[in-house]
Amino acid sequence: MNSNKTICFQAIQETYRNSVISYVRTRMKTAYPEDWQNRLRQLFRNSSEWAEIKRKMKEREVSHVVDIVTEDDFDMLSVNHFCNLFDLEFNVLCPVTVVAGTDGREGPVRFRELVETSALVQHRFKELRWRLQSRRAGNCALS
Repeated sequence: MNSNKTICFQAIQETYRNSVISYVRTRMKTAYPEDWQNRLRQLFRNSSEWAEIKRKMKEREVSHVVDIVTEDDFDMLSVNHFCNLFDLEFNVLCPVTVVAGTDGREGPVRFRELVETSALVQHRFKELRWRLQSRRAGNCALS
């Protein structure tokens, strides 16, 4: 039987993440057939995070501890990159024809709210996990 933590992890890191990555891959490769990699790397233009992600992915592939097969650079994205990616490429990922409300502006606003809510839930989940781990550590110390 799976624990709640296992179910949440699978839902967020496997089902949700993989669905979003698949959608983003399709939309960006269609919009930028020759330049999608450069557009994707714009997420990391002011940091060394991209090089670190690539290095860690290479280590995992070489170690064979976990079977990892990467199709392309999209597979290196995490859930925590989604908000920035959707901000950067909002018009490509959320064209009005896909998310339009009754007046054509309502849909994108609702979608942004959904993305922001997703980020908030992810943050609250991390905070709750930290509290539970702290509480467990405290209980172990008392035992």
